[in-house]
Amino acid sequence: MDGTGLLFDELLPCLSTDTQAKVVSYPDHAYLSYQKLEELVVRQLPVRRKYIIMAESFSGPIALRVAHRLVGGGRLEAVVLVASFAYRPQGWMGFVLARLPLKMIFSMPLPNFVLRTLLLGESASPGIIKRTGEVIRQVAPAVLAGRLREALTSDYGKRRVDPALRVVAVFADGDRLLGREARRSIADVCEQAEVEIVDAPHFALQVRPRTVLEALLRLGILL
Repeated sequence: MDGTGLLFDELLPCLSTDTQAKVVSYPDHAYLSYQKLEELVVRQLPVRRKYIIMAESFSGPIALRVAHRLVGGGRLEAVVLVASFAYRPQGWMGFVLARLPLKMIFSMPLPNFVLRTLLLGESASPGIIKRTGEVIRQVAPAVLAGRLREALTSDYGKRRVDPALRVVAVFADGDRLLGREARRSIADVCEQAEVEIVDAPHFALQVRPRTVLEALLRLGILL
């Protein structure tokens, strides 16, 4: 949800040397809605070559919106969702959580035990915990609050992803942030989604990038 792209330092070196990876970053001091972030992503898509969109956590709805938009066109080969969702990952409870003073909460440094428990897992190293906290603090509290509030209350509507498009959803079995509602939301808008479960916390791409890539490789997706 930080949107900086700075937390992919562990993932990028694990990608194939043939992979031309592009990290799309979101503004850290200007709140943009899902619709505006969709436009930001579309403007950065490759024009002359095929590509795969990998979206983590908060960015899942953006990837699915882009996929819906590109039905019958574009060079999008597949969408990979990692520890993510399509809409309202906490179900109707999200409307209750969205009423919390989120800006005030994000104005305070997140304690290490919160980062470890909700995002990084009990085995996370002190280094990655420190790095995660530093990156989150780079983003304005109002921006984090706005993104979380929209994620908790977002509605995908009646849009469905083109059945011809390949979609892979990688869920982390140690995810303490997302649960059944998140998985159900993806199945609701994308019946063809292939599901893979990996041994990882919510921040699977930060803590277990090779585990995620190996799971994708088993499905024939090379990254």
